[in-house]
Amino acid sequence: MSLTASTLKFQQRTLLTVIALALALASCRDSNSGPPIAVQSRPLAVFDDDGASFVENVRAARDLRIATCLRDRGFDAPISTPPPPSPAGERHGLLGVDNAEQAREFGYQIETSTPVSDAFEAYLDRLDAAELTAITEALYGSDPGTATEPYELPDGTVVEVEVISGCVGEARAEVEGDTGRFIALRRAVEDIANAAVTRARSDDRYLEAEQAWSRCMADQGYEVDKPEEAPMVSAQLFPGAAPTAAEREMAVTDVDCKDTTGLVEVYRTVRNGYEQQQLDQQPGLLPEWSRVAGETQQRAEAILAG
Repeated sequence: MSLTASTLKFQQRTLLTVIALALALASCRDSNSGPPIAVQSRPLAVFDDDGASFVENVRAARDLRIATCLRDRGFDAPISTPPPPSPAGERHGLLGVDNAEQAREFGYQIETSTPVSDAFEAYLDRLDAAELTAITEALYGSDPGTATEPYELPDGTVVEVEVISGCVGEARAEVEGDTGRFIALRRAVEDIANAAVTRARSDDRYLEAEQAWSRCMADQGYEVDKPEEAPMVSAQLFPGAAPTAAEREMAVTDVDCKDTTGLVEVYRTVRNGYEQQQLDQQPGLLPEWSRVAGETQQRAEAILAG
């Protein structure tokens, strides 16, 4: 099989990129650009694909109890069912598509599930104004969002959390236990996760990998600076309601370039390092969140099991 000049150029650039990234990663412990890039397992895995079952189970159990509560109060609300499991990979995450199977089938047009079921939306659409007012009060109470309660985090910080009433409040309490504490802890770890993402995306190590990915895409004929811009560029190049063969080819190339440059792995390990760095400054937060989340997961599974 003969190799074209462009293919050879692509392979040479890929090899050089992988070597350069390997050297960069090996020297990261002495880097001044951030914490050591040595955290392979994500500290806050509940916000990653590994935590999808937790999120889906908790949401499904809450929805089930909300529907039951509404029926007990005279509303013929449909019983919602959990959404089907998502394909493997991060769906429209910060780095776009990173799964070759998805790319070959869907291109960049991968839809995410919504918390509210289509059946419940259709049910709400049939209600008149008075009925909507009544069901809103049943869901959230007569004066939602006005009362708060203080909760102390493991580091001593006190935060105010809104009191949730109505069927939503009852359902959340049954699933989450102390809903206010659940919310306070989840927000605290979400803040850490979001801050880690922001810092990772501006870290020199990630930026180097991102530039390598962009060069890889350019070598294959796609001018894209950042991976999150690839779906928009694809939509401009290959418009249409359904993914075209050309769009799917670009998405596959996108994934291939992520793999050869190590972009996703660099991003995740840098982000994980920032998460761990912040968690080390709040040593009691993750154990407490893990305990509360674990108990919540058990209650949700018991509710779904009937």
